[in-house]
Amino acid sequence: SQPILAQETSKEEESFFVAKKAYADGFYDVSLELMERFLKSYPSSSRIAEANLLIGQCYFHQARYLDALSRLEPLERAQGASSIQDAVCYWIGEVHFKGNNFNKAAGYYQRITENFPASSYAASAYYSLGWCLFQEGKFTEALKSFRAVEEKFPRDPLVYDSSFKILECLYNLKEYASLKEK
Repeated sequence: SQPILAQETSKEEESFFVAKKAYADGFYDVSLELMERFLKSYPSSSRIAEANLLIGQCYFHQARYLDALSRLEPLERAQGASSIQDAVCYWIGEVHFKGNNFNKAAGYYQRITENFPASSYAASAYYSLGWCLFQEGKFTEALKSFRAVEEKFPRDPLVYDSSFKILECLYNLKEYASLKEK
């Protein structure tokens, strides 16, 4: 029975890989269909949480935000989803950001900055948190977030955008001396 189990495992891995590749290539409809099929075919897979995350991301990119939340929010409490909590927080934050609910989005981004400082989403979380605070007119706090991107992630492409937002914050705070210096 060992070869059959190994064959089944490789089919499962291949199915997941193909759906992920479709997502990475921007084929969200295809990825969505493949992920739904994956969930039906492998209901006891160790990748169930990851599959639902990917489905939520597909819905996000299709501007189906309520559908995205319906897949993402249960992952905050799901068994087997602890390894993807940073991604779950980030994408839920993104949905709320798109809905202009900056306060709620900020809460999710802040969870990443506080609980997952080594996450691949950390730089984006600091930047998006800064944006949320900026939109709410909290320029001093926004400034801290944008500066954190510069200081903690000096090689990240978001450093350039953060530098610009820092200038906007300084202008809004009427800190003209610091603005001139920057």
